[in-house]
Amino acid sequence: MRVSMVAAGLVMIALANAGSLDMDAEKDYARAQELFRQGLERQALLSLADFTRRFPLHAKMPEARLTTGELYFRDRKWNEAIREALLVLKEKSASNDERARATLLVGDARYGAGQLEDALIEYEALLRRYPASPVAVKAKEQVARVKTELGRRKDS
Repeated sequence: MRVSMVAAGLVMIALANAGSLDMDAEKDYARAQELFRQGLERQALLSLADFTRRFPLHAKMPEARLTTGELYFRDRKWNEAIREALLVLKEKSASNDERARATLLVGDARYGAGQLEDALIEYEALLRRYPASPVAVKAKEQVARVKTELGRRKDS
């Protein structure tokens, strides 16, 4: 009887700590998003890095990785942007919308790096996998843009 009471007490403590940890995660995530909205990109990146390090299994991890990738993209750090987007695609908890946005980010980063053929592969994959996604329109535009640029390269 005494052992089961101790076990029950430990479970209650663990649940209380988990709730506290989740509140910390929500606060950290909200702070990072606010920094991002304010245009404080370097601080947002640091805050997101801290969030991903401290809460790797949090439900907002795919969104945090997407925001991190977008910040790297804005800074023209193509490989880092791609890395973050690919991590989203590996996340089991990522939604189809997050996966579509991650695929678009990979395509855009490859485009930015001048890897037009690889960018085209990503955009076309997005259109096949997530045709109803809100970012499908942008992917269609990018397909046309890349094909035009590839055509110009062939003509040169």
